[in-house]
Order: sequence, then C-alpha cells, then structure tokens
Amino acid sequence: MNKSFPLLLLLFIMIISCNQTDNKTEKIFCNPLNLNYRFQPGNISYRECADPAIVRYRNKFILFASHSSGYWISDDMLTWKHNPVKTLDIIEDYAPDAIVINDTIYYAGSASVRKPLWFTTDPLGDNWQQMPDTLPFPIWDPHFFEDDDGRRYLYWGCSNVDPVYGVELNSKMQAITEPAVLIEHNPDK
Repeated sequence: MNKSFPLLLLLFIMIISCNQTDNKTEKIFCNPLNLNYRFQPGNISYRECADPAIVRYRNKFILFASHSSGYWISDDMLTWKHNPVKTLDIIEDYAPDAIVINDTIYYAGSASVRKPLWFTTDPLGDNWQQMPDTLPFPIWDPHFFEDDDGRRYLYWGCSNVDPVYGVELNSKMQAITEPAVLIEHNPDK
C-alpha cells in the first residue's frame, strides 16, 4: 500500500470538515440602528435620537430616546417601528430611562424641576399615566435598576459639577431613602 494514502485520506477528511457550514447565524447589532429619526427644527436642522434606553416587554424590544415624540418597537432589533404618543407628557425630555416590572413599564425623563414618574401596561397603545407622589426631587439622566433580590433603585446625574446620586425605591416606585451621593464630582482631577 502506498505510504501517502493515509496522509491523503487525512487531508481529504480535513478539507471536507472545513467546508461544512454551521446553520447557526450570529446577529450583531451596532449603532446607528436603522431608525426613522426625527429632524429637530431650528437654525440648523439635525437628527435627534440621543440617550437611548431599551427594555424588553412581552417579547418585544422598546427603545426610548431623547426628544422622540414617542418610542420605537421591534420584534427582532433589526426592524423598528416608531410609536408616537401623546399621553406621555415628558416624552420630549432628555435622557429617559425605563424599567419593566411584571407587566408594567415605568418611565422617567431628565428634568431640572421635580416631575412624576409615568407607567403603562399597554406600550403598544397610547395609555401612559402619571404616578402620584413618586419623587420629591428633580433627576437628570436617570437609570432604574432592579437587583436580584427584587430591591429597586434609581440613579441619576450627568454633570461636570454635581455628583451621581441614588435612592432605593419601594414597590410604588417612591423613594424610601434620601438621595445619597454615590460618585462625587472632583474638578481637580
């Protein structure tokens, strides 16, 4: 038997195995997403969709962004449909955040004055409602967080002067602690 036959057989098997393709396909998402951005009027017209926050609600992705007149909804994070809303008064505020707890979406926007949190159980419709007496202080660039133990927190702050703050929230999304400074602004460093 020819000594090169086993070597050729091994080479043939390697070539065949390298040419086999895996039916799995990876999905990679990057910015910019293909969104129908809104143009802001003014001296210079520009597209606006800053400070995005995405939540997953009943097998749909919902993307909130600054000055958007609504939010975008997707089944697959590739195809997005803008959902304009009129009942969410703070939809034009900057740097929003949202969190899903059970079947409810809670929403906050940035404000230099005290504003309520909002909620809905029907984000595909236009049925947002204010939550009474939620936060006794203004928040800028908010972020909700629910820990593994079920405790909820709200963090905020985006400034070259002010610190980053945080509070713990109860089940009614009301602050149950005083705002605590978590990251101090240090202009000397």
